[in-house]
Amino acid sequence: MFFLTGAWHGASWNFVTWGLWHGLFLSLERLAPVAAVLERAPRIVRTGYALLVVWIGWVFFRAPNLDHALAYVRRMFAFEFNGQELLRAFDLITLHSLTVIAIAFVLSLPVWPALRSWLSDSTSARGMRPLSAAYVALVMILSFAAMAGEENSPFLYFRF
Repeated sequence: MFFLTGAWHGASWNFVTWGLWHGLFLSLERLAPVAAVLERAPRIVRTGYALLVVWIGWVFFRAPNLDHALAYVRRMFAFEFNGQELLRAFDLITLHSLTVIAIAFVLSLPVWPALRSWLSDSTSARGMRPLSAAYVALVMILSFAAMAGEENSPFLYFRF
């Protein structure tokens, strides 16, 4: 199924590899010993594991071809140097992406529950409804602003 999912996203081996990559890890996680280890692992380890698998998978999805994806993964982990400069995360971060990351971090904190509890002491329940709507509107505006940023996002399936 994941082979077909990868092939559906594009007629290139990097898309097929992307599909098989995710299928492999979903299958491995269903094996009892692996599931037990993941279940016992601390949350930060499970989150790091999931992020690593997804990040590597996205390299295959966004690369122009399989050779490029494999070279990129090797550079990510410095398995291959060949006189090229190492790939550094800070080279890829722009002011726009850093702003989006900062806003996402703040909004992922329990901001609204804390604000609601603080305001409930000083305002009536009727006054909370407009504040809740304003908070949701602010988050939506920030989300739309982030999507409409300066970065070019060409249609992905033009290669298919």
